[in-house]
Amino acid sequence: MKAQIRGNPAMTIIVAYAPTEIAKEKEKDAYSYQQRSAIKSVPLHDFLAILTDANARLGLDKVLHSYNLTTNDNGQRHIDVMDVYQLLAANTLFKKRKGKLWTWQSPHNTFHQLDYIFVRPKWRKSVTNCEAYSAFSSLYSYHRVVTANTPHHSCIPPESYTWDVQACL
Repeated sequence: MKAQIRGNPAMTIIVAYAPTEIAKEKEKDAYSYQQRSAIKSVPLHDFLAILTDANARLGLDKVLHSYNLTTNDNGQRHIDVMDVYQLLAANTLFKKRKGKLWTWQSPHNTFHQLDYIFVRPKWRKSVTNCEAYSAFSSLYSYHRVVTANTPHHSCIPPESYTWDVQACL
């Protein structure tokens, strides 16, 4: 899903769910194609935030601060997209205790960072914090909510925003 919020600056939010690590290559390739198409359609001057259950482990060999030690296949696919479109994983930019980094608890009681918020480097300083919270633990979800603080101010009053929501991923 993609939401475009017109303001000054304009904001585009893409929400996506990636295939799991054990999915077929064809399914992963289709997701990557749709993801790249959605990113390409966003003007470079927009504040872009991609909120995704990436099912990807970005290891310390690829990003600055991560719960994961190594990068898996889905992680490498996302690293490739990050390189091509010059994106940053906001929740790997801040030094946090381990409890604020993991986003998914497996049924076997292991913890991983699989969910990310990607932003463009142009807006890096607009992201003042990013971390995971156990806000939905009462809903029996294995995932935790990832939040990013972005003091996004607009010169246009909120009631005059135009929303364009599209299904894209």
